Amino acid sequence: MRAMEEQLARDQRSLRSVDTDVARLLTMLAISAPPGAFLELGSSGGYSSIWISLAARLKGVKLTTVDLDEKKVALAKENIARAGATDQVEVFHGDAFDFAGRSDPLGFCFSDIEPPENNAKIYELVVPRLVPGGWLLTAFGVTRIGIPSFIMTLAMMQIGAGISAVLVRGQIAYSVPPLIQTLGSKSIAHIPWIIIVAALFLLVAHLVLTYTRFGRYVYMVGGNREAAEYSGVNTRLVVGAVMVISAMCSGVAGMIGVAYFGSAQQNEFDTFLLDAIAAVVVGGTSLFGGRGGIGNTIVGLFVLGVLNNGLDYVKIDSFLKILIRGLILLAALVINIYAERLRAPRSDGG
Repeated sequence: MRAMEEQLARDQRSLRSVDTDVARLLTMLAISAPPGAFLELGSSGGYSSIWISLAARLKGVKLTTVDLDEKKVALAKENIARAGATDQVEVFHGDAFDFAGRSDPLGFCFSDIEPPENNAKIYELVVPRLVPGGWLLTAFGVTRIGIPSFIMTLAMMQIGAGISAVLVRGQIAYSVPPLIQTLGSKSIAHIPWIIIVAALFLLVAHLVLTYTRFGRYVYMVGGNREAAEYSGVNTRLVVGAVMVISAMCSGVAGMIGVAYFGSAQQNEFDTFLLDAIAAVVVGGTSLFGGRGGIGNTIVGLFVLGVLNNGLDYVKIDSFLKILIRGLILLAALVINIYAERLRAPRSDGG
């Protein structure tokens, strides 16, 4: 960590075009990647390459950056040279699909290619080349062309499900790595590890949202993206970072969930999507952005937990239970919308 901070200080002039908190998040995610090659598809003018190169240097690997646009390749080489990272980044002018299909086993891949429909093919090429636990990150659809985050999440979920179906072919996996098995099904001092992991994630998220500049940026962008942009906030990077964090948390939850249930199958967690949305909405987080927090979500989780346990206790028909949960979510959505309408006149008058 100290080495990375020293490198940040030396490269500050070249790195200043990228928001520090968001770029550090990208670097930390790259540092957490397992051993393997580092690949960036789309150079982003070299700015993201410089940050990823910090992680590559600490892990003793080189970053390969590929772009089909000659101007972007030239700009990337210039910026990387100014940052003194030429020994850590190899920039190539070429086709991203070609590099993705013949790369070494990947520990980390960051895709920022255009147009967005190419990302589906990138997933097909990159996912089979990832080492176990490897990272594939993309935030193009949300940050560049303005697809609503919720819709983008659903689309990527379908793409992920499709890739899973192709790779798994309906088979059920029962082999789970020892560490994941411990976190998902073991206990320490009679406290399940799964509870400890969830508490740690919630605590870190609360601290980041409440006490860091990045957390304030998240609320600003959620509340009024245009105003945040006029204030100098790099809204694309903030939204992209939030999407990456969401994907990371979902991945961790999925791995621990597999250990908890004892097997992995393609559609195992499909019903959890509605529960996740319901917990956030029932907790009072605004669907319009800018309001909410981890405390609200915890309240929503407890409410849903009590509801589900209560319905199981009174032995209501399982199909009727799904209906009741849907009606409760609908009621929470209606309350959420009306609460937002009531806040609006106060904001205008104050």
